Parts: sequence; C-alpha cells; structure tokens
Amino acid sequence: MQGVSINFFVKTGKKKPNELGEVFHFDLFGEREMKYDFLSRKDLKSVDFQEISPEKPFIFFSLQTTKDKKSIRVGLE
Repeated sequence: MQGVSINFFVKTGKKKPNELGEVFHFDLFGEREMKYDFLSRKDLKSVDFQEISPEKPFIFFSLQTTKDKKSIRVGLE
C-alpha cells in the first residue's frame, strides 16, 4: 500500500528572521473512496489540523512521542 502526502506551504510575510514557521498536521487513513469523499466535502478551514512543534535534531512533520524520540536517539548512538 502506498502512502500519499498533500502539503500546503504558505508564506505570509509575518514570520521574523530566524523564527521557525508554524507546522500543522492531519492524518487520514482508510480506503480511497472514503478519502476522496473527505477531500470533496472539506476545505482548509474545516479540517481539524493539530499544530506540531518540530525540534532539532529531528525535524519531524508528524506527531512524535517522547518514546519515539528516545528510540531514535538510541539507534543513532
């Protein structure tokens, strides 16, 4: 099964130099027809995005738990 990612990058001009932008995330799992139906009924304002805060050294664009981060660090040591 293939994964698909849809991304929107918006430059507003409100961000200060050296400041990170805001990142929002939403997962949608299921069959193709259900996803098409979801996308046809929703717009960007009606999707319940969750704001995430990517942290160095691992800049993930999805929700990560403390446990996930610890196991990644151990794997790199």
